[in-house]
Amino acid sequence: MATSYIFCPSRILNKEKIKIPVSKSNDDGNIYIAADSGIKTAEKLNIKPDILIGDFDSFDLAELKNNDMKIIKYPAEKNDTDLMLAVKYSIENNYKNIESYCGNIDNLLPELLRNVNELDFVFFDANHKKVPTLSYFYQCLEKTSAKSIFVFDDIYWSKEMTQAWKQIINHPRVRVSVDIFRMGIVFFDEELQKGNYVLRF
Repeated sequence: MATSYIFCPSRILNKEKIKIPVSKSNDDGNIYIAADSGIKTAEKLNIKPDILIGDFDSFDLAELKNNDMKIIKYPAEKNDTDLMLAVKYSIENNYKNIESYCGNIDNLLPELLRNVNELDFVFFDANHKKVPTLSYFYQCLEKTSAKSIFVFDDIYWSKEMTQAWKQIINHPRVRVSVDIFRMGIVFFDEELQKGNYVLRF
């Protein structure tokens, strides 16, 4: 099955562990897409993308070395991130197998949040330390609504994660929390009665 390979901004730490087929034969059907400054990620992996897509707020097209690729430029004011634009392009062109190569949440989360108006569901499973976890929570908190649901994985993975969880559930914006040990779930609907629940099984 043909695959769409999408490259996002990323710092490649070990190129030897990343295996991507680079055949450009006409019969493999694969496509290589760089999302904005993901072109630099592709270059680090010695990949020549077919398409460069995005609003180019993090990459200057004047730096482009490969002038024969297709360029799809979007305005800065848009509803989707550059990665989502690349995914949608892949789907619209009948690619059902999609692989993305992205970067660090500390760099990507602010970009993601700038491009969305509201968060419906967020699954937190990244840096398992107190300060980073709380940072992700507070950043996402600005995009919540009454229907938003946040899920935090591994709330008892470490002492710091448990401390972060306790601080999160005591935040005044959190109305209800459910502790199922492996993870914790929080709700923000102000019509809900304030409560913290622990499920034991």
